[in-house]
This record gives sequence, C-alpha cells and structure tokens, in this order.
Amino acid sequence: MTFSDPTIEAAKTQTTQGLVLQGYCNSILQQPFVDFSEFTNLSKIQTNINDGLQNAKDNAKTYLNGIQNNIISNINSISNFYNLYSAVPTVLPPDATEAQWLSILQAMKSQTDTFIEASDLVIIDLGNLNSNINADVAFFNKTINDLNAIVGGNDGMLASLDKDIERLDKQIAGTIAGTVISGLAIVGGAVMIGVGAIGSPFTAGGSTPLIAGGVAVVLVGTAGTVASALTLKGLYDAKASVLQQKSSLTSEVNLAEGIKSGYSSLGFGASEAVTATSQMKNAWVSINSDLDNLSLNLQNGIISTDSVRQLFLTAANETIPFILEDVSLIKQQMAGVHVSISAEDMNVGEYAVHLAEQATAA
Repeated sequence: MTFSDPTIEAAKTQTTQGLVLQGYCNSILQQPFVDFSEFTNLSKIQTNINDGLQNAKDNAKTYLNGIQNNIISNINSISNFYNLYSAVPTVLPPDATEAQWLSILQAMKSQTDTFIEASDLVIIDLGNLNSNINADVAFFNKTINDLNAIVGGNDGMLASLDKDIERLDKQIAGTIAGTVISGLAIVGGAVMIGVGAIGSPFTAGGSTPLIAGGVAVVLVGTAGTVASALTLKGLYDAKASVLQQKSSLTSEVNLAEGIKSGYSSLGFGASEAVTATSQMKNAWVSINSDLDNLSLNLQNGIISTDSVRQLFLTAANETIPFILEDVSLIKQQMAGVHVSISAEDMNVGEYAVHLAEQATAA
C-alpha cells in the first residue's frame, strides 16, 4: 500500500536535462557537412566524417521531432486527467450505487495503466537515444584522432590551445546549467535557447566554412538575465579568440585544426547529451514505478472489503496532489522553451546578450 511519490527533484532533473539535450540537438543541426575536395590527405576521411555527422543529425531529429513531442504530450495528458479526477472517492459517494462507484475506480485504474504504457515507451525511446548519442560521441572522438593523425600534431602549442578550449567548454556548460537551474523555481517562466556560431566562419583557404556551433540559454523576465548572458558572451568571445589563434597555421593544417576544434566542442556537447538522456530516462523510470503503485492501490481498493478498501483508496488519493505538482512543473518548463537561430553576422555570445536584453525589455 506504500506509495512512492514522484518527487520535485525528479521533475527538475528531467526539465534541466531536457534543455541540455534540446540545445545540443539544435546545435548539431546547424553544423555543415565538410568539403575536403581541395586537400589530398583530408579528402580521404571526408565520407566518414559526413556519414557520421548525418547519423548525429538523424539522432537529433529523432529527439526534436518525436521523443520531445511525446514527452510533452504525455505530460499534458497526465496533467489533464488528474486535474479532472483530482481525488479518489474513498467511500461510496452519495446517491451512487456500489457498481457506479467501482466503475469510476476502474476507469481511473484503466487510464493510469494507459499512462504506464506511454511512459514505458518514453523509457525505451530515451534508452535507444542514449545508445545512439553514445555512438555519436565515439564518432567525434574518432574524427579528432583521424585529424590528428593527418596533421601530425597534438603537442606543444596545439595541445595548450586544446586545453584552453576544453576549459572554456566546461565553463560555458556550467554557466548554462546554472542559468537553467536558477529558473526552475519560477513557475511558468520561459526559457530561451539561442543557437549560433561561436565566432565568424572562416575557410582556411578552402571551400568548407568552419562554423563551431554554440548554445546559449537565457530566462525570460528574471533578474540577472543580462548579467548571466554577458558572462556567457565573455566565455564564447574567449573561445573564439583561441579558435582564431589555432587558425594561424597554413592551409590544410589550418582547416584540419579548425574542424577538429569544432568537432571537439560537438563531442563535448554529445557527452553532456548522453548524461542528459540517462537522467531523463531515470526520471521516467521513477514516474513509471509510482504509476504502477497507484494502479496497484486502486486495484486493491476495488477488490477489497469496505474497511480495507478505504485504506488503499486513501493511500492512492493522497498521492494525486504530488503527481499534479510534478507534472505541472515539467509541463510549464518544457512548454516555455523557445529555440532561435542567430543571424549570420552575430555570434552566439552576442546573440545571448541580444536575447537577454529583449527579454528584460519585454
């Protein structure tokens, strides 16, 4: 009869990680395919790189066009149902027969079981996505190794610049995470994800423009929005500066190093997305387990004698406000996310400040 309520922390985990995953997926979709036709050595790995990038784009589309919509739809359905049936009738209602009462309980159990089936599918989808993005991480790592082998260098100054990029990536991720978490306390608050280039594209003398994708997150209508966006802009400006330093090498090495830097950032984002899908799956496993318990309590209430029945139904009834609170938070945050692509003449750091200033003025 014990019921383990879905906690607010589980809801926060899914919402926060949903933003991380959505930002990564949109960033991947902005990444162009490579054209190494003018470079003898690099052309050997062009097909493998573009095939791997296509797989990553397909995985991103699977989440954005399918799984994400299913999550929002399921949250809305659960919320609507438990708002309609906000209390389990623990005793025979006035002017109702026992058959009518049991029919209501059966209907609640049947719908709860439907939600269990839906959450089962979300768990499976997130598990598959986790595996697929893990494969994307391996692809980005292999691409970096292949590029290193061709240009023959990951030591000295290049290694130092790579460490700077890795450090800045972690600081950028931490700043975005802090912005998102601070906004979770705002019921109905809107979150804006900006997607764009870290710095100005350059071709290294070839035909492939280097666009190192970046993501920015700002909160609409909250204090400190512009300040956090300025912090993010500073980090992206610093990273753009490091990328420009790496572009001082000649033709093929320049292009290879630029692509490697961009793919290193995408690989870092993919690793973050792997963690995100894992935690989102865990949140749904928790909700799925709680719905199972609710279904069991309702079933026991239906088949038990009067005194025992009331105990089971009371246990089930006490959980509904918690379920409503959890799904409401998830629904509000997921519905409050907007994705916007920066203009070609504006990098993602500048775009973050632009979005923040717009949100503050609104």
